[in-house]
Amino acid sequence: MNDPFMVAGQWFDGDLTAQQFDELCEWLNADVVHAQQFAALSLLEVQLRESLVLDERAARQAAIDKIPSAPSYRSGWPSRWNWINDERTVTLIIAGLVVTIIVLTLDLIKLPAVREADRVPAPSRHDYVARLVDMRNAHWKEQEGRADPVIGDDLLSGQLLDLAAGAVELRFDDGARVVLHGPCQFQIEGRRSGRLIQGSLAVLVTKPQNQFIVETALARVTDLGTEFGVAATDQFTDVIVRDGVVSIDWTVAGGNARRTLRAGEFIRLERNDSGEVQEVADQLPPAIAWQVRSPRPIASFKSNSLHNYRVVPAGFGEGAVSHTDREYRWIGVSEEGIPSYLVGGDYVQTAMNDKTNGKLKIELGIAVEADLYLLVTQHPESPPAWVREMFTPTGDVLATRLSDLLDGAKDAPGSLNYDVWRHRVQAGQSVTLLAPQDGKIDKIGAYGIVVVPIEE
Repeated sequence: MNDPFMVAGQWFDGDLTAQQFDELCEWLNADVVHAQQFAALSLLEVQLRESLVLDERAARQAAIDKIPSAPSYRSGWPSRWNWINDERTVTLIIAGLVVTIIVLTLDLIKLPAVREADRVPAPSRHDYVARLVDMRNAHWKEQEGRADPVIGDDLLSGQLLDLAAGAVELRFDDGARVVLHGPCQFQIEGRRSGRLIQGSLAVLVTKPQNQFIVETALARVTDLGTEFGVAATDQFTDVIVRDGVVSIDWTVAGGNARRTLRAGEFIRLERNDSGEVQEVADQLPPAIAWQVRSPRPIASFKSNSLHNYRVVPAGFGEGAVSHTDREYRWIGVSEEGIPSYLVGGDYVQTAMNDKTNGKLKIELGIAVEADLYLLVTQHPESPPAWVREMFTPTGDVLATRLSDLLDGAKDAPGSLNYDVWRHRVQAGQSVTLLAPQDGKIDKIGAYGIVVVPIEE
């Protein structure tokens, strides 16, 4: 078609041949922009012709008004509707409506085809395989275009959970319960499987027939109706079995290797310098052995603080982060370092900003008989009266250092010494902890909390 706009003009005049009409329709179907241009041209044509009709009508009315005996022109119609009685105007309006309908129809036909290519289908019910059922002091790493998960969210197969801190519990459709401990990256793969990219998790499967699989960079861990824990990076995988049986498969130079673990057993796999995966340990490290042999001591944690607190299972030891809002770490002040009875205990990263919070209240629920240790700043005005009434001093001392000054002097910035106080707690007991000090002394820091179960 040489000039589509000239052909369009011929269509308005009624001079279009059948071939030209086919060419015009082909041009309109070729691009939505053509249809939009045709709509604009149609509107302009209608307005132009209406203007010409109005001029002609005005001239006709002027001629009629010169005849004294002539009846009133278009009598019976309200003045604002007079133009409707003109046959040519009505024809133009009908033509305009027809054009508009054609253009809209073409637009509706064309646009969905364009949009369909970019449309992402909405997930179906079958794509959701798990649900987030609980969160404790959870903080998520930002993911572009995705809101932070919250309790009650249904989770998709293939969805990546990037937990910066805290703990969350997932319940899979086939019954498995998975607890992620931040920092942790975990990808949901199906109703009975997930991939631990880095971090640690615990799995509880109550139905042996519903096996749950955890993939890591080094191994595949398959439960056989059990409770177990996995910690992993791209360089190592630890597996601890608390109850039941677990099988671990990994690739070695000669093919595949497999180990079966039972309650209380442990394995560590590491990638060596040549990239091969090898078993380097099959005994529980002392710092975490007790967590397999007995339930976790801290069953619940509540605080009235406006600041973040974090429970770290089996995490206390040399270099452990002391506070959620400071870059300080716990260290021992003697050559022996952190006292051995504290190593591997559940501990709470407290908020240093609460050091002068006189209304602070913390409630700990203790699951098993345990020793509760409070790490209190050495100061003439410390500890407060409630600590002296409940706890007994052990005589041991710890300290905190800034993360980048762990090997520095004892008086380095951020350095504080802490006395260790102990309190025996019975299974199922709840303990209430109060303010770190009776006044508002800046040199008294927020206390530390460590809980260690009593070995049978």
